[in-house]
Amino acid sequence: MTILTSSCWLMKAIAPPFGTLAARMRQMLPRACDLGFTGPPLTNEQKNNFVKFGGLIDPSYSVRQALDDGTIVPLLYEGRHVEMEQDRDAVDLWFERYPVDLSEKQKADLKRKYASANTHNKTERVVYMRAFDVSEHYRANWKGTGFKAQLVAPDKATAIQYHRFMKEIEDVSSEVVISPPDRREGFEEIDEEPTSEVRNFWDSMMKRFGSEAHYSENIIKRFKNAEEPEIVIVADKLLTGFDAPVNTVLSLWRTLREHELLQAIARVNRLHQGKNFGSIVDYEGILGELNTAFTMYDALEGFDEQDLEHTLVSVHEQIEKLPQKHSHLGDVFREVKNQVDEEEYERLLSDDERREKFYGVLADYAKTLAVALPSHRFLTDVDERPYDITKGFETV
Repeated sequence: MTILTSSCWLMKAIAPPFGTLAARMRQMLPRACDLGFTGPPLTNEQKNNFVKFGGLIDPSYSVRQALDDGTIVPLLYEGRHVEMEQDRDAVDLWFERYPVDLSEKQKADLKRKYASANTHNKTERVVYMRAFDVSEHYRANWKGTGFKAQLVAPDKATAIQYHRFMKEIEDVSSEVVISPPDRREGFEEIDEEPTSEVRNFWDSMMKRFGSEAHYSENIIKRFKNAEEPEIVIVADKLLTGFDAPVNTVLSLWRTLREHELLQAIARVNRLHQGKNFGSIVDYEGILGELNTAFTMYDALEGFDEQDLEHTLVSVHEQIEKLPQKHSHLGDVFREVKNQVDEEEYERLLSDDERREKFYGVLADYAKTLAVALPSHRFLTDVDERPYDITKGFETV
């Protein structure tokens, strides 16, 4: 958090530093001191605009400090790509790229669900396959945990399509929160025509809830407090100021930049019981594999790199630590001669100090493994053949 201020005899916290409201407030309190707070880092341009506050109060409260204090959870980032080839069975391709632990009957059921996409046009099939991937990713890693997900679609019409296809797939529950379509005659939104599908959806929501406020409030309340919906799908809503601690996974199917991107990813860094991290799944390739400096990405070019430090951590960096942490776990049992003798393990852990050490390294390993399991790269790169506790994972 950054604090901006200037010296004078009275302090006030102002909402917008610019615009008519701020001007009126300064007119009414001409000798007041302006004190501003901002959560996300400021771009260089925004820093220049904020000079009217008299400069930054150092030291600022950094993301690293917030993580150390335990006021937010770390954000783990993964670039995920859903490859579409129209001349092959899309589900077979998906199983090749992202192996999942399903029986043949379950796989057949998923293929049956996807077969309904044959009635859709090419564009809709792409959206269907993406909806399938988001649904399966959530089902395999988060369903039943109490944690929720947010999907950011490129526009209102696509958001509604995601919702419709997820209902067909039937694995996760979802709802859509969008702003109303503009019904002015001849009006077209940038990059999105107010289609009949959007108008029909909006009309159905107004018939169901009675007003825009009740529509949004009902879905948000259920998302925060009830079992369903498990995924909330948005296009232009809930990207800022949306505080739902159970919100843990943010799937990006839309290009976001600079302040808008940082505001959006902060939706999943809130503290919640049992929540060790927030997950950012980038399907749009906004930051690729997150393998270079933040300032090298167009989406974050307006920031100073030190202000972005620790904002996101690559999932793959965490996965690389897994073999070493597994090795530390194996070190606890180096003295065990017969690995199938349970009593030998029990005798070893009867020592209080050794047992406490075991609990610590096991918890550390378990947290990192929980990060790795949702990653498609981990699933495809790790050899699933049996191994003993002293050897750990072997990559293919």
